[in-house]
This record gives sequence, C-alpha cells and structure tokens, in this order.
Amino acid sequence: MFDEELFVAQMRLKGKVAMMTLHDGQVFTGIFASYEWFVNYLQLSTAERLTGHEEDFGIYDAQNGQFHMFPSKHIQRVEEVQDKQQEKKPRRKSRRSKRAR
Repeated sequence: MFDEELFVAQMRLKGKVAMMTLHDGQVFTGIFASYEWFVNYLQLSTAERLTGHEEDFGIYDAQNGQFHMFPSKHIQRVEEVQDKQQEKKPRRKSRRSKRAR
C-alpha cells in the first residue's frame, strides 16, 4: 500500500518544493523530483511506459495527492518555493518556564 505521508517526508529530503511552469502556461506547485526517483520509489507501471527517462521530471501535489510527470522539454521554468513548514519560527519559551528554573 502507498504511504503518502512517508513518501512526502522522503521527497522533502530529496526534492525541493517548487513551482513548475510549463511552456503552455500551466503552473504546478509541489515537491519536484527527477523521474528516476519517482520510478525507484513507486515503481510506477505507467511511468515505466514513458520515454526519455533521464529528462523526465515529476511534481507531486500533496494537496490533491496527484503526480504530474513531464518531459523536460515541456518545462519552461522551475522556481524554488519556501516550504511553509520550514518558515515557522521556533516558539519562544514562556516566562513561567524560565522562572521555574
């Protein structure tokens, strides 16, 4: 069975959260990774039928749980997006906990 949370956690380590713009103007935001990493992890039967393996890239959209695969020739631009989880500032300790020490 496909463990989406585990996959996303591993993709965050390997890939970058990115915004990918295609030549036709479509924009996808998600976790960006190379084709080979998708296939190695998921062993996608549909992905195996695609050609030009080294040049294919995918983006995983966690919001709707979908993979989007594209040959690099269709990709116009990839911009890195700051991951919202990394943006959170560490919470300050309350004064009460400092006084307790």
